[in-house]
Amino acid sequence: MTLARITPILRKDDLFLSNLSYELGIPSNKLSPYTRLFEDLLLDQLDTQLLIASLERQFNYFLTEEEAEHIQTVGDLQRFFARPHAA
Repeated sequence: MTLARITPILRKDDLFLSNLSYELGIPSNKLSPYTRLFEDLLLDQLDTQLLIASLERQFNYFLTEEEAEHIQTVGDLQRFFARPHAA
């Protein structure tokens, strides 16, 4: 009898947090939807813009200026990038 190798299935939110963790150089277990980009992660405006630009390239979804202005938390990023988008 052979045992099949079991690979965990990552949910879209988990995959997003994994990507975000890599981009920020922060362990994913330190990130939650309530983690604030400015206060908790100490990102400045330029860091946030660069992070958004990187996520836009990865997910092939580009935020409007209005959407980008409203991003304050990891959860805000998830709402934009981890959701399905119309082609």
